[in-house]
Amino acid sequence: MVVSLVLGFLAMFVATMGMKCTRCGGDDKVKKARIAMGGGIIFIVAGLAALVACSWYGHQIVTDFYNPLIPTNIKYEFGPAIFIGWAGSALVILGGALL
Repeated sequence: MVVSLVLGFLAMFVATMGMKCTRCGGDDKVKKARIAMGGGIIFIVAGLAALVACSWYGHQIVTDFYNPLIPTNIKYEFGPAIFIGWAGSALVILGGALL
């Protein structure tokens, strides 16, 4: 999840440099489009990293829940945070694809 956050901040910086309204990188439209596309690719990778982290933890919850060797008072269930993580990672991937 930390990797996803770092990549997300890097993608915001790169995508900002690729916007048409900024002066970073000159006025070359092709260069700006490639920089924006690079930011979008980094956003997609950040979303995939968050999706992997949330899914990995979800798998751990399900595995521990059905494990008979783990006491009942230690078992976790899905809460709103994991669903927010899944939805957020899906939106980041969608945003990167649109960029």
